Amino acid sequence: MSLSAVEESQTDGAVDNAETISGLVRDHLKTAIASVGTWVSAFSEEALTRLGQPETQREVGKLAFIDGYHRIRQTSPLILAAIQTLDRRHDHDNSRFWVHHLGEEYGHDAAMRRDIVAMTGDETAAAQILDATAITPPSAALIGFFDWQVRHGNPHLLIVLRLFLETVMAELDDDQAAAAHELLPGGSEVIRLHRDADQDHVGECYDYLDQNFVESELPTLIWAVDYIALCLNEGNSWISAQVLGRASD
Repeated sequence: MSLSAVEESQTDGAVDNAETISGLVRDHLKTAIASVGTWVSAFSEEALTRLGQPETQREVGKLAFIDGYHRIRQTSPLILAAIQTLDRRHDHDNSRFWVHHLGEEYGHDAAMRRDIVAMTGDETAAAQILDATAITPPSAALIGFFDWQVRHGNPHLLIVLRLFLETVMAELDDDQAAAAHELLPGGSEVIRLHRDADQDHVGECYDYLDQNFVESELPTLIWAVDYIALCLNEGNSWISAQVLGRASD
């Protein structure tokens, strides 16, 4: 997307000044997050009917949850790599930002694993399904892109992944949260954790954008936002196709 197109997409009601990097990214992020549900357009009406069956919905939800676990397990390694690269480049202030964020993220993967244990019945069943269920190719591509950036490219781009995912959780409405809670007895610990904690994190992400990016880098930021949405969409599509394929065997 061109800079002029991004500028035209802004609304007068944006919280941040639309001339800041954060203001220019904000509205596009909303559009990108809203697009994550468009994966359903790849399926026929017959396939969508099958995907709408309660048992199939639960299976897709479970596998999507597991895919999310595989992604979240890569959060700390990505942050550690960003810290190392920033320190090597003598950018110690931003390195300390990520050290602080690492502390905030500590334990989230453990909480998600406890959810999977509750979902599957016990630790043995959870270990078996995690061993048998690999990360989806789109999620692997997403992690691979940011892994290369934090090690060899622009480690500051990792903030886009954090901003996207924190915004999704912070803006999760009650119906969406309820759908996730229904997947396991007692509801999801990780959903409760993120909904409570991520409200304040979004603002920190926008501050980081303004401090570390200039207007000429806006197309890169917009592309990264769209790439995250694409990978999440394709991950849902992949999981749904796998479930439908197994049901047809």
